[in-house]
Parts: sequence; structure tokens; C-alpha cells
Amino acid sequence: MSLGFSDLPVVNKEDDIFEVSNYVNALSAFIKECTTPMTIAIQGTWGAGKTSLMNLIREELGNSVDSIWFNTWQYSQFNMEDELTLTLLSSLSEALEPEQSQRANIGKSILSLASRTALKIGVSTASHFLGEEVGEALQDAGSEAKSIITKNKEQDLSPVQAVKVLKKQFQEAVLNKIGKSSKDRLVFFIDDLDRLNPGKAVEVLEILKLFLDCDKCVFVLAIDYSVVSQGVRVKYGDSIDDSKGRSFFDKIIQVPFKMPTAQYNLKNYVGKFLESIDIKNPSEQMLSNYSQLIEYSIGSNPRAMKRIFNAYLLLSKVTKIKGEQSDWDKEMLFAVLCLQLSFEELYLYLAKNLDECNSQEFMERLYNIDSYRDAEDGDEDNESSILTDDNLKLIGKKYDDQKLRNLLKFMNVFVKVIDQNCDGDLSEDELNGFKGVIDVSSITAAVDNVEVSAKATYSEEDNLQRSLPQIQQIYLHLKEKVSTLDNTSFDPKKVYIAMKVKGHSFALVIFRKKKVELFLIMPFGALNDPKELFSKIGTVQGKVGWNYLLEMRNESDLDYVFEMLKQSYNLANKDNRN
Repeated sequence: MSLGFSDLPVVNKEDDIFEVSNYVNALSAFIKECTTPMTIAIQGTWGAGKTSLMNLIREELGNSVDSIWFNTWQYSQFNMEDELTLTLLSSLSEALEPEQSQRANIGKSILSLASRTALKIGVSTASHFLGEEVGEALQDAGSEAKSIITKNKEQDLSPVQAVKVLKKQFQEAVLNKIGKSSKDRLVFFIDDLDRLNPGKAVEVLEILKLFLDCDKCVFVLAIDYSVVSQGVRVKYGDSIDDSKGRSFFDKIIQVPFKMPTAQYNLKNYVGKFLESIDIKNPSEQMLSNYSQLIEYSIGSNPRAMKRIFNAYLLLSKVTKIKGEQSDWDKEMLFAVLCLQLSFEELYLYLAKNLDECNSQEFMERLYNIDSYRDAEDGDEDNESSILTDDNLKLIGKKYDDQKLRNLLKFMNVFVKVIDQNCDGDLSEDELNGFKGVIDVSSITAAVDNVEVSAKATYSEEDNLQRSLPQIQQIYLHLKEKVSTLDNTSFDPKKVYIAMKVKGHSFALVIFRKKKVELFLIMPFGALNDPKELFSKIGTVQGKVGWNYLLEMRNESDLDYVFEMLKQSYNLANKDNRN
């Protein structure tokens, strides 16, 4: 069986895996019934499926109309871009299959127009219409070439008149072609305009504009509007604002059609991918997870999806684990690859800091907005996140609001995927499985490093400075008491200070502006707290974790808090717990 997903466009409806037939049928019906001339823009980013949609439209139209296809991208290669406009005119004209006399007249008009404008004449174009003599002279690019072209142009025609003559000849050739086939219209499909240099794309559109209003013609253009807008500024200067760029676009296009990527049947495509990795009859939840991971990361761009599917297949082959993975392993790997491709800064941060990915609390804050954005002044006591990480905030600054919203949605699904048994609790095995996948996925990373670290090491002072002086004193006095216990140490991290015994953490201290948050690391249900000062944040009886939280704003219960701390200290000292 062939492995991988080709980037070739769809050519027939049997391969319409995204189920866009409703749009194909509607556009085809419009093209057959609309008044002419008409120009339709199929708009979308690279890889959105514009060529596939036009292929399906052309197939649906069948023999009901005459059609001509022109790919601007293939003509822009091999240094042909400078003569692209003339190549386009000559190729479109030749596709009309004009009579010999019409063909010669059109060729002369094209070259005559070029000689009076800044359009460059290619050897192949001149040779095609006027013979080898002209082509060879052009190749020398000397006075002889100019002389030959001069002999073939009407000296008394201005550029405007030359355009009128060429347009008339083009119209006659159109009517002649559809007259022979007894069709009532001719449809031109112009593909890949947005792959051109933006300024060149605008130049091609301006040339096309000369012929877009020819009777009996429908032009279907595949293009990304942003390329047109950029090209207008390149060609006419930065003083051209977005509204003028839109006006340029609107003057050429009568019917804008945006690729319906949001309506693509992602589950259908995901199902095909899952079948290729030997996942038969996936559950609705699994299909939903895969589809949401795609939607919130790379989006529904077919080329991006093929890229990530192929990355997965490659990774499975390289690591020689294909066929040995559980469905959860495959889902986890796919989630990590989506993270790698769309949120590379966060992926690299996690890959370089795997030791921090050891708790549910850490993973859950990866989909908390407060982890990436600074809290508003005065909101310190209302933060919903447990931790504040300067590195995550640096990452958050790299993303605009929309991308950050997508990241939060993505990470919410991501954490659900890690939760293999769907019990709402991340076990040590599940977290280790996630870290293992992160580790092995590095071979498909596009870059080796992205700087997202705020500092390499952190001190106690880095943590203390987040709080007011009176809040700092609460910690310092508590530290004095804890220091009387045997084998204790204090380990400053980026966002907290860990209290340890023999290297094993038994408590964490997080500094807010107006409070200190003290977490006891011990089995849930093990704390004897008669005053019930500590909040219970754990959920699984007997599981070790950050299960108890106390927010300290004063020292009124400091001795009592120390006694609670000793319970966690004693358990950690006894168990040698991490």
C-alpha cells in the first residue's frame, strides 16, 4: 500500500473527501447561467484547495461550455516571469484556436502593444507568432530585433488604439471558437495567480482586465486577496491604503467566492488518515479529538493537514514504532506534531523543560489565559491560574489575540488527550507517556531552537520581588521555622520556591503581590487540619500531588501553618518522595 498524502489537487468528484459538492454544483450552475462577461475570484490562502475546486467545477461543467485552463505558476519559472503577461496573452489567444490569418494578426497586435509599453517580449512568444527570424533577433537583444519588431507594428497606432485592436481580435476569436462548438460561452480558468510575485500578479490582473469584459466570456481566477493588496502597494507605493487595494480588486472581480474551509468535512479526512495508520472504526470521541486538534492548530488548510499527516507517517517509520503503538500513543503523537507545527515556541519550551511537565496543575495552566497575559492591576487575588511563568508570558507576547485563543482551545483538547483513561486526572504514567512523545518528536521540528527562556536560573530574590515587603516577611519567618528541620533546602524556580527534604519537594511557595500561596505536596486525604485553613485542590484519594493550598496574607497562624508543613515534611522524608 502506498504511504503518505500527495499534495496533488483533486481532479474528480470521486476524490472529493472534504465534501464540497454543494459549492461545486452552485458555482457550476452560476457559470452556465450568468450573464457575460463575468469574472469570479476563488479566494483562499495557499493550500486551501482552490485548484481542486476549479478542477471539480470544470468537471461538473463538462461539455456544456468551452473551457481553457492557464497556470500562471508554471510560466513564472525558469526566468519567464518578466514575459509572463505576454505569454499569458499569447497562450490564451492560441487556446482559442484562431484561423491562420487571425493568429497572425493577434500575434502582431501583441508584439505591437509590447513595443509601445514596458512589457517584455520573450523569444518563444515572438517566434511563435512571427517566425524564427524575430525570435533569433530577440535573443541577441540588439538593434536588429528592434528593427524587425518595428516592421511588424502599425506606426500610427497609440498604445490605447493597440489595446482596442487586440481586444477586438480577441473577441472575434472567442466568437469564432464557440460558434464552431455551438456553445454559448467560453470559461477561462486562471490558476495560481497568488503564487506570483505580488507586483507581477497585479500586472497580470491589469492585462487580464483588458479582456475580462469580452462578451461570451467567464473568467474564473484562483487568487489570495492579500497578495493582490500587497501587490498594489508594491506597484503603486505604500501610500496606497487597504481601501484602494480593495477598490482595485472590486473593479476586476464581480463575484468573490471564499474557499469554504470552515465547512470542510474534517472528520471524513481524519477518518482516511486514521485508516492509513491502522486505526479501524475510531470512536466519535477520537474523531472529535483529532478534528479539534487540527481545527485549533493548523486549521482546515488541506496542504497543512497533508504535511502533518506525512510528518506523523515519517516519524512512525523513523522510530520503527508503526504497528507497535496503541491508539492512544498515536493520538498523543499526532497532538504533539500539531503543537510543533502551529505553536512552535511552546513546543520547544516544553521540549527543553520536560522535568517541569510532572503535574496536572502545570499542564492545566497551559490552557489558562492568565499564564500568557499579565493580570490587570489590582487583580492579583483573582487570578484563576495556579502559577505564573515568565517564559509562558514571553510566548504569549509572540501571539496575537486570535492565535492565543486558538492555543488555549488546542491545549484544552491536548490535555484531554493525555488523560488516556478519561478520568479527569493525569497519572504519572500518562505524563511520562506525553514526555516520551515530546522527546521523540524532535526529529520533525523545523528549527533547533527558539529563544523563549527569560532566565537560565532563578534566585530567591526573583521570587520575593513579586510581593509587597510585608508579604515577603511572611515567607522569611516561615523559612526560619522550616530551616530548623533536618536536611531541608530551598530551591528557587522560575515561578515558585520549592521546600525540600533530602532533595525531595514537600511544599511549594508562590509569591503574589498581596499574598503568599503555600502548596503542600502530600497524598490527598492525608492532612490533619483541625482549623480547616487549607483548601483541598486534589481530587483522587491517596494520590500524591499539590493537594492542599493556603493563601497567607498575614502571620496570625504561622505556628499552626508550620505544624501542617511538618506533616508533609515527615511523609516526604519517610517516603523519599519526589
